[in-house]
Amino acid sequence: NDHATFKVTKTFSDGNLAEVSVELDCTSGTITPAGPTPTVNQMIIFTITSFTDPGTKCTATESGVPLGYTTDNSDCKNRGISDGAQTSCTITNEAASLKVTKTFSDGNLAEVSIAVTCFPGTVSAPNPDTTVNQMVTFTITGFSPSTTCSASESGVPAGYATDNSACQNVAISPGVQASCTITNTVDPAEFTVYKDFVPDSGATVSVTLSCDGGAITPPNPKDASEASPAVWTVTGISGSANCTASESPVPTGYTAFGCTNPTVLPAGGTASCTITNILDAATLTVAKVCVPSGDPGLFNLRIDANVEKADAACGTDTGPVAVTIGAHTVDETAGSGTNLADYTTVIGGDCDSSGNVTLAAGEHKTCTITNTADGPVGGLVEIAVAGTGAGAGTGAAILGLIVIAIVALLSAGSTAVWVTRRR
Repeated sequence: NDHATFKVTKTFSDGNLAEVSVELDCTSGTITPAGPTPTVNQMIIFTITSFTDPGTKCTATESGVPLGYTTDNSDCKNRGISDGAQTSCTITNEAASLKVTKTFSDGNLAEVSIAVTCFPGTVSAPNPDTTVNQMVTFTITGFSPSTTCSASESGVPAGYATDNSACQNVAISPGVQASCTITNTVDPAEFTVYKDFVPDSGATVSVTLSCDGGAITPPNPKDASEASPAVWTVTGISGSANCTASESPVPTGYTAFGCTNPTVLPAGGTASCTITNILDAATLTVAKVCVPSGDPGLFNLRIDANVEKADAACGTDTGPVAVTIGAHTVDETAGSGTNLADYTTVIGGDCDSSGNVTLAAGEHKTCTITNTADGPVGGLVEIAVAGTGAGAGTGAAILGLIVIAIVALLSAGSTAVWVTRRR
C-alpha cells in the first residue's frame, strides 16, 4: 500500500507567528487530513496513501491569504512524492514594507529616528526606529488596498530644515517594498550688525562676530556702515547660540556702545544688534573783545576755517560749539564794513597767540580775539550860534555869543572836549 508524507512549513517575512490553514492537492491518492487544515507551530504534515501513479504531484496552498500579506507557495507547487518518503516545502507570506532613506544636504552622516504611520494598517515595532547607514525599513501588516503610509523624523536635527514631502501618503501594496527619502537641508541662522554714528557719518568700520555655537560663514570680520549693515550666516547651531559683535578699531574721536551683551540667535532664526559710535564731543567758544569796547566793527569768528558767528559785534561770542577732541584753530575775518587793517589783533584765552587749542573729551575752552583800534578817531568841529543882545542899534554891529566847540578824540577811547569863547 503506497504511503507518503508531505510537510508544509509556514513563514512570515516579518516574523509573524500566526497560524494559517493549508490545503494539499495531489494528482492521485488519498490525502489526510483532507481540506484546509490549520498549522501547528507554523507547520502541518499531510499523509498521502493509495497513489497509483508513480508520477503523482502534489501542491500545497494557503486557504485564505492573511490580510496585509502576499503569499509565495512556489516552493510547494507540483512536488513529487515517493512511497515511504517525506516531501517538504515552505509557504512564505510577504508583508508590505516601507524603506526610508535619510540624506543631509551637507553630507552629514548622522543617524536619526524615523517614525511611520499608516491608515489603515499596523507598523511593526520598533516604531520609531533609528536609521542604520542612513536607512531604515518598516514592515506594514493589516492594510487594505487603499492604505497609505507617511514617514517623518522624530525630532529634526538642530540647524537643519526637514523635507519629508516625498514620504507623505506613500501607497502600500502587499509584498511590495515602497521607498521614500527624507532630506535635511542646512537651515542657516542669520545675524545682522547695524552701524549708527552720532552725529550721522558715512564712515565704514570693521566688525567681528563671535558666537558660542555653530559655525560663522566667512568672511569675518566684515565691513559695516550706516547705509550697509554687516550680515553673517551661522550654521550648525544646536538650539541657540549667544552672539556678540565688536568693531576694531573704534573710530578715532568716538566711543562705541552696543553688541557687547550676548544676543540669542536661534537655530534657523535671525537676530541683530547695533553698534553705536558717539562722537567724543568737546566744546569751544570764541569771544570777541574790542578796545574801545563800543567800537562799531563787525567780525566773522571762525573755528577750523568754518564761520561759527558772522558779523559778530564787540562783546559777543559764538557760544559753545561742539568740536571733536584734539587740535583746533581759531581766527577771524572782517565782517560787514570792517577792515582788519584798522586794528591790532591779539588771540588769547585758552588759545595760543596763533589761535591753536587742544581739547580733550568733554572739555570746554574759550578763546578770545581782541581787536584794538589804531590812532585817533574824529576831528575838530566849530559851531557858531548867533544871537541878539540888548541895546543893539540899527546898522550897528550885532553883538552875539559865539560858541566854538572843539571835539578832539585824542586817542581811542578818549572823550570829546568842548571849548567855549565869548566875544
